[in-house]
Amino acid sequence: AAARIRAEEQRNARCRDRVSLELGQAHAEITRWETRAIELPESRRADALECVARAEYETARAEQLSASLARYQEQATLLGDAVREAEGRLTELRSRRTELSVRARQAQLASLGRSSTACEQADARVACGVFARWEESVMADEYRSGAFVPVVEGQGVDDFSRGFESQERADARAERLAALRAQAPRSSGTEDDR
Repeated sequence: AAARIRAEEQRNARCRDRVSLELGQAHAEITRWETRAIELPESRRADALECVARAEYETARAEQLSASLARYQEQATLLGDAVREAEGRLTELRSRRTELSVRARQAQLASLGRSSTACEQADARVACGVFARWEESVMADEYRSGAFVPVVEGQGVDDFSRGFESQERADARAERLAALRAQAPRSSGTEDDR
């Protein structure tokens, strides 16, 4: 059980690394598309609005990736707890086996010396049986190994082929473009120079 949970921990860590990398790329894409939208001249307003749309898509993707990363981190915590629980049970099992094997060995030695009573021989048989039953119960105890569940990230959208969905979206993008340009520092050149 501990080995299964550790394997799930490793898969979780790989997924967290991948999602973290994609999140960093999404943030870089947001900056890139917003910069392009700001730098395009007014004569290329349609392209600037499409750049704003791309930035919006990357923003939504970054939010999804952040939520996925948070879920993976929660799963990592659950898996860590499960590993500690399994290792604790394993330590307890080893300790109990040692204790019972010592008792069984003492009973066996006593029976070899023929100084043992029927009661001591029965104790030896019981000790071996107790360990076998206890070990079976531990093996049958299923740990929560399904704590790792791959997180489904957001669905992709096609690149440049899909037009604007509605006039409201187009207006919102135009407002966002105006806000980006208002926030951008003014350069010495004019828009037509670019």
